Amino acid sequence: MDRWIAKADVARVALFLAAASIAQAQQVLVVGFGQPYSDVQSAINAASSGDIILVKPPGTFYAGVTITGKSVTIIGDSTGPDGILIHSSVITGITATQSVLLRNITFEGLTISNSQGPVWVENCYMTPLQFMSYGWGPSITITSSGSVGLVSCVIQGPMEIMGTNHAAQISNSTVTAWKTIFRGGLGPPFNMATTYHGGHGCVCTSSTLFANGCTFSGGNGGMLNGSISGNFPGENGGDGIHGNPILLDCFVTAGLGSMGTSGLGLNGQPIVGTPTVITDQSRSFSATSPVREGQICNMVAKGHAWEICSVIYSQTQITKSPYLAFDGFFLIDPLTSVVLASAQLFTNGPYTFQVPVPNMPASIMGANVFLQSVFYDGGLTYVSIQPPSAVTVLDSSL
Repeated sequence: MDRWIAKADVARVALFLAAASIAQAQQVLVVGFGQPYSDVQSAINAASSGDIILVKPPGTFYAGVTITGKSVTIIGDSTGPDGILIHSSVITGITATQSVLLRNITFEGLTISNSQGPVWVENCYMTPLQFMSYGWGPSITITSSGSVGLVSCVIQGPMEIMGTNHAAQISNSTVTAWKTIFRGGLGPPFNMATTYHGGHGCVCTSSTLFANGCTFSGGNGGMLNGSISGNFPGENGGDGIHGNPILLDCFVTAGLGSMGTSGLGLNGQPIVGTPTVITDQSRSFSATSPVREGQICNMVAKGHAWEICSVIYSQTQITKSPYLAFDGFFLIDPLTSVVLASAQLFTNGPYTFQVPVPNMPASIMGANVFLQSVFYDGGLTYVSIQPPSAVTVLDSSL
């Protein structure tokens, strides 16, 4: 049996969506060619707190956006970030009672600052702000923010000509990362200053960083093969991580020093700092989004043979909630969440839950459902909190 679903749990989803509409009638603002809004910022300005902005592909390029002190969802109408690119963007001033969800989008530079409410970024690609064939970064900057979740993202540092070429820079914040790749940028193939080393995967200062199943890699140093004349050493490789992260089943590697006209640059270091290592294995979980009424939401889990996976859901995100005794952080409230589905995994391969999406009340055009996976054995000798995933449910007319 490779698919499991209980009708009673589907009924709970229908009741949840009805409750969501009573709590707040979320509306959907559509952006794209021939749509009511031609740019994302106009839709943000028009949105009420809690509304959903649906960005239509393909091949769409939008100016940078700013979200200030407003609960909003921005989601690309696709299964991945390809085809929808938003330039340098800022999220700031999200209060403890507000939240932001970003999904299925490529951001050319993303800054999250001064936000105590949760900011959830899923299935997004973050690349540096580009100038000609180079860029300047970091690709994502997180400062003074209480709860940022990075889920199944790729963060690519720039080939640097100005500033820094780190993939991610985090300060005075709490960040959880799940199945996310942090890749420091390469140094460019010339050397005119000491800043053209390989970029670090992540620089984390005065912060809590929890990472589950992530990859951190430093970029290689610049001035490859001594591409200019003169007496220049090679550049140093970048480090995987700077800081004191909490790591569960992560791969961390350093960048290589490059060859210059007067010798090799130094290789980077995997970790500069003191990590806390959790001795557990990462599992996988993801859900398709967006989905429409009447469609099937596929939720795919991958764990160990014979263990049980439960999927819990909630209407709301929460700020940081560490349960390190259970190997992770909850991004949804475990005390008020409801079990949507459970199944025993008979193999190590992926297991698909198929959940029919019910109709929503007429007053609501869209709603978010926040999911998180929990894996455990039949005797409850262990419980492991594993990846979350956010699902945006849309009216069938959209």
